[in-house]
Amino acid sequence: MTAFSLFHRPSFAGKLQMIDDDATCAALLAAMFAFSSRFRPYVPGRFAPADFHRMADHWIEAAQQRISDTTPSLPLLQAMTLNTFMHLTRGAKGTAWRALGLLVRMAYEMELHLVDVSGMVIDDAWVENEERRRLWWAIWELDVFASTVRRLPNAIDWQLNRTLLPVDDDAWFARQPQVSCFLLPDPSDRWKALVSSGTSSAKAWFIVLNSIMRSIQLLVCPSTPIIDSAASRDVQSHLVILGNCLYCTELHIPSCWAYDGRRLDFRRKTTVDSPDRIESQIYSIYIMIQLSKLMLHYRDVFNVSLPDPLESSGSADVQIPSSGLSWERFADRPSWQAYLEAAENILQIVTNSSPNHIMYVNPFLTTTIWFATAVFLVHRHLGTSEGSLERQVVQSKYDLLRSIVSKSMEFWNISPILATKFKILETELDRL
Repeated sequence: MTAFSLFHRPSFAGKLQMIDDDATCAALLAAMFAFSSRFRPYVPGRFAPADFHRMADHWIEAAQQRISDTTPSLPLLQAMTLNTFMHLTRGAKGTAWRALGLLVRMAYEMELHLVDVSGMVIDDAWVENEERRRLWWAIWELDVFASTVRRLPNAIDWQLNRTLLPVDDDAWFARQPQVSCFLLPDPSDRWKALVSSGTSSAKAWFIVLNSIMRSIQLLVCPSTPIIDSAASRDVQSHLVILGNCLYCTELHIPSCWAYDGRRLDFRRKTTVDSPDRIESQIYSIYIMIQLSKLMLHYRDVFNVSLPDPLESSGSADVQIPSSGLSWERFADRPSWQAYLEAAENILQIVTNSSPNHIMYVNPFLTTTIWFATAVFLVHRHLGTSEGSLERQVVQSKYDLLRSIVSKSMEFWNISPILATKFKILETELDRL
């Protein structure tokens, strides 16, 4: 699994045998198989991923009923995290949304947000504490994704977070303690803390980028409309600051995780740092940078909040540039050029990745591919003329990214609302 690394592989078999509750053990194994069985051809008569997913739901509920008022175990929360992750890939609503809320509450109950409240301690418990850190940050990622999609407040309080960011897998598996840092409240300090710590952990850098993206999204998608001009200017100033933070973070990403236009083959190996894992991390970091840029310029481009592709049941929820501004003048705006550049960058890394790469990257990133695809759809309708060669070029870009979205939806069983959104958006554009 490349999206999250929750288990200390060298000691996992032994720890599995130490789980004293059968329901918890069954829940954990079922949640793992719900994920891993996707990578094996389906054989009629054998369990499919959906079967394991239902088993995980059943045994998680059974294990929760058994613990009553006692503190939940780490294996139970690991099972719940994997299972909630799979629920969220199908849509951040209903069962998935409520399961995430319970997961966060139980994580707080276990004080996973305070693993390093006394500072980093390098002792015999470091390996076990790192496992707790990884679980906490996986839950944090689920929360950021769901809250961003739903355009609702985070369930996790970022101000009360004294758990260090994850270190490299190879160091953890080898039981070699590494220095890390906290995710600081001020976005301007986050990249500085990473640089000062000297960490090269891809997950740590991804989390910081993810946090910047979320901070931007909270500004461009406020819970209440901003009607005061002074408040609007403040928002713009904060966006400038976050844009600079994003630039500095991208500038300091370790070279081993920086995308340089190379081909990403995602070839499977058996080593810890196998090509599929390394390339997944490079891909994820680059995609998150581009999503942050899309968020950063969206307010100036469309002057409305971003669409929530997993949660709309009515209109496309994608606004079109104001008809009062000609396309020629609109297309020359720096914000649109930056917006289009981010979409082109996403197209570049997708086309430079093997066709099956969607199997080895976090399915949450599919929503970002969706955004880029929507950009090309808008560009095709408003920025090119009927029958022109330029329109054919833009159409081909749209077709390529839409095919990737469709393939990812099929493999990960992602909510069909993404496909519906394309149709609604295209209908709205045809009316212009």
